Amino acid sequence: METDAPPLGRQAQKSLRTREKLIQSTISLIRRGGLAAASAKRIASGAGMTWGAAQHHFGSKEQILEAIVARSHESFVSRFADMGSAQPFAERIDLFVARMWEHYRSEVYLATIEIIMAERDPEQEDLPLTPFDWPNQDHLEMMVRIFGDQAVAPEDLLEGLIFLHCLLTGLAIQEVLEGDTPRLESHLGRCRAIAAGMFGGG
Repeated sequence: METDAPPLGRQAQKSLRTREKLIQSTISLIRRGGLAAASAKRIASGAGMTWGAAQHHFGSKEQILEAIVARSHESFVSRFADMGSAQPFAERIDLFVARMWEHYRSEVYLATIEIIMAERDPEQEDLPLTPFDWPNQDHLEMMVRIFGDQAVAPEDLLEGLIFLHCLLTGLAIQEVLEGDTPRLESHLGRCRAIAAGMFGGG
């Protein structure tokens, strides 16, 4: 029988709060000025500490960036944790696309985009981030759990997720660049129609 994990001690809770401050400081800096604005000194200052103190929680800036990328993944998957195949298919599609869109316009995801894009810049030699597979087994299991009752192969469900990922990432970037997307609802409607076709075998 599983038991609840023991509560964290005071020092562990303090460490978690400090790590959270550093992560949020980094996300805020990236969102305001791009990855170049998120220097180690600015990250620490935004969290109310020196970089030397910050290194007790993250040994390097790259470790903070990796934590942000990992958080984006965890946040995405957790949004669908309560979804299964019991709901009517049309309701699942609407909820699935809505939750995807909530994630793709979130601060952590938009910061993650900038981190990943900068990592691919040959001039960014100081970003030896640990490779992160996308999609991965978590995504496959999620798609099978939610849409596995349909006559669609698991690899095709995953392909549909990748396609939606591309569409919604584009919409999120457009929203950042333009500040508004006048035809957003019609675009999301098309995403729902595409998802229904791909996940329902249409």
